[in-house]
Amino acid sequence: MWSGLPLAALPLKHPKRLDETRLVEALSERGLVEPAVLAEHAGGGPIAHALVSEGAIGDWDLSRVVSEVFHLPFLPVNLAQPDRGLLDELPSSALREHGLVPLYRQGGLLTVAMPGMVEAPALAQVGAETGLRVMPVVGTVLTNQRWLEENACAQQEDLGSAPEELSSEWGGLFDEGDASVHLQGEGSPEPLSLTPVEPEAAGDSPAALPPPPQFG
Repeated sequence: MWSGLPLAALPLKHPKRLDETRLVEALSERGLVEPAVLAEHAGGGPIAHALVSEGAIGDWDLSRVVSEVFHLPFLPVNLAQPDRGLLDELPSSALREHGLVPLYRQGGLLTVAMPGMVEAPALAQVGAETGLRVMPVVGTVLTNQRWLEENACAQQEDLGSAPEELSSEWGGLFDEGDASVHLQGEGSPEPLSLTPVEPEAAGDSPAALPPPPQFG
């Protein structure tokens, strides 16, 4: 269980290699999931996600087993407060593919919360795509899924807002230009001038001036 200390200060044992076979054995030995259910999902994709989604085991119960078996700290995203900016900074499709939430980055070390558990090759894929050393902690299936869905939507909104605002501004300028063209056609045969015209003083109109003197 997470103690609230920085991850670097946690007294961690050397973690075992993350492998679903070991997780299945532990769940079977402890009688937490029926053997027939475990056999049904063996080798069929991320087993943690499948078991929790089908209600075969509770989300936190599964994460507790993973934490104990693989000697990893339990740190769900609702307690960790992940850095959302890492979703934009890290060029990694493997994060979303495997349901991993990036928590912190310290130099060349990236801490990610697993959705219960993912196997070692998934973490290796993130490391290859980012060029960082990946440190996993144990999150939960449902909190990881919820966080990624909410922040992926927010990311799409951020990407789409700027072009929409810009399009609106340019659209307004074009509308103003169209209005000017219509005014020219309806109210005056002469083009509209953008230079302000000084008002003529009283009596200075051409009709009020005396005729020019005649010579010769």
